[in-house]
Amino acid sequence: MRYSGNKGFSLTELLVVLGLLGVLGAMTALSISSLSGSLKFKNVAWGISAQLRLAKQSASTNNLEHRVELGIGAGRYRLTQGNLPAGSTVWTDVKPWVALDSDVAWVTGAACDGNADLNIKFNPNGTADAGTICIMDTGGAVRYRIEVSATSGRVTIN
Repeated sequence: MRYSGNKGFSLTELLVVLGLLGVLGAMTALSISSLSGSLKFKNVAWGISAQLRLAKQSASTNNLEHRVELGIGAGRYRLTQGNLPAGSTVWTDVKPWVALDSDVAWVTGAACDGNADLNIKFNPNGTADAGTICIMDTGGAVRYRIEVSATSGRVTIN
C-alpha cells in the first residue's frame, strides 16, 4: 500500500517543539532551585527543634539537666548534659556540634534582633529556659521562628 503526502515532521514543527521543551525545562529548573532553598531553612529549623525536644526528653528520662548550646556567632549548636538535676556545674557533650549552612543566618530574642550565644536548659521537671531562635535568609527575612516555653518546655516552630 502506498501513502501520499508528507511522511514526517517539518523542520519548523521540530524547532517549535524543542523551543517549548526548553521553556518548560527552564521553568522546572527555577522551581526546583526555589524549592531546594526553602528546604534548607526548613531543615535547619527542624534540626534545631529536634535537638531541643531531645534535650527535654533526656532531662526527664535521666533526671539530669540538659541544654542546647547555640553558638550564634559561630553558626553551630550542640546538646550537652549537666551533672546534677538542678544547678549543674559540669556539662558534657551528648551530641557533637552541628554547623549551619552558610546560606542560613540566625538570631535570638523575641524581636529577632539578638546576636549573643544562647543556652536553653531543660530541667527534669519539664520546665526550661525560655528562648526564641529566628532562622533567616541572608537578606534578613525571617523564615522560621523556634520558641521554647519556660513553664512547659514546649518547643514550637512558626
